[in-house]
Amino acid sequence: MVNWNGRYSYSFNISNGVKQGGILSPILFCIYMDVLLYKLKVSNVGCYVGNVFLGGFGYADELCLLSLNRGSISIMLKCFKDFSKEYDVVFNTSKSHLIIYDERRKYQKMVPLCLNGETLNIQRVATHFGHPVAIDNVNSIVIRNAT
Repeated sequence: MVNWNGRYSYSFNISNGVKQGGILSPILFCIYMDVLLYKLKVSNVGCYVGNVFLGGFGYADELCLLSLNRGSISIMLKCFKDFSKEYDVVFNTSKSHLIIYDERRKYQKMVPLCLNGETLNIQRVATHFGHPVAIDNVNSIVIRNAT
């Protein structure tokens, strides 16, 4: 139920999710998604610097995957699919972005990548935590200041 200035609403059930903008929401999200990020790490795919896994990041309600090739990202997306089934989570593919750095543009001929049975669209620009992330005209990754 909701308490507003000492008055209580009727009680109602919440089956999943956390309150949008809630002070604990980012922390609870990280705790919940830690299972998924761990599964990504032990899959032994994605980006590493030395022995440090840098293939998956999560905060607030955003997740970011980094991979060196299509095969690795496919395995990582399978981890998402398995996690989705096990924990009854639906990832919003309409808010999911796929940016590929490939100076030879071989990605244009690759088999599409899917999440939740939906094709992930390849984009040249996406917003991550309010910052545009893009492939510029010389095909390098650029993170621009949003202000």
